[in-house]
Amino acid sequence: MISRSYTAFIICVLSFLVIYAKSEGCIQDCLDNEKVNFLIYTENENGNAFVKVCLGSDAVYTEYARIMGATSCKDNKQILLDHSDIKYVEPDGEVHALDTSGSVEIDEPMISIDLNGPV
Repeated sequence: MISRSYTAFIICVLSFLVIYAKSEGCIQDCLDNEKVNFLIYTENENGNAFVKVCLGSDAVYTEYARIMGATSCKDNKQILLDHSDIKYVEPDGEVHALDTSGSVEIDEPMISIDLNGPV
């Protein structure tokens, strides 16, 4: 009787460890020049928690509701996308103003529309 209980206990512990190891699969040991900035859109707080556990909370440089910015090894993109609480992951890059060369200038003033009605 004791050996069956012990065997069942060992099987449960090993199953837990296998599941835990699969969920913590983010790569942490890439060189700094191989790291990229990601914008990560999560479904819920579980997604946010997964990102912090997987990448490390110090990798997250911004968090606004369900949008997170994190610096990580580029191979982690697919690992993040495979999690059910992650909507999508995209590169976070610099934003530049649109190049206006070739655009047409209009001499007319812009019209302002007040959606709140007259004052």
